[in-house]
Amino acid sequence: MDSIIKAFSGIFICFFTLMIGIGIVSSTMNTGKAQRFAADCAVRIGNSNFDRGVIDACKKDASKFGYKIDIDLVKEEETEHIDYGCLKLFYNIWIPIINVKQEHMVEADVL
Repeated sequence: MDSIIKAFSGIFICFFTLMIGIGIVSSTMNTGKAQRFAADCAVRIGNSNFDRGVIDACKKDASKFGYKIDIDLVKEEETEHIDYGCLKLFYNIWIPIINVKQEHMVEADVL
């Protein structure tokens, strides 16, 4: 009887460790995807010379993936020409077995 309890305890601990590992790997993959998406949007906006239509398209694409984008644009005072911007992408990670839910942010410069 004692060996049955030890065996099931060992199986449970192995399963629990495996599920935590899978959750950590999936959250790391989600972070990588969010970083690539932010970099892609920053390049798209920069290449379009800060076109409002491209900014709106990036925000629409972000909402499809469950992200939220805030873009701060910096203008020259005399000419109203946009020099650069800062893109902030907010995304959520979740590790189900330990119920960790957090919002993270990725920042990218728009040049």
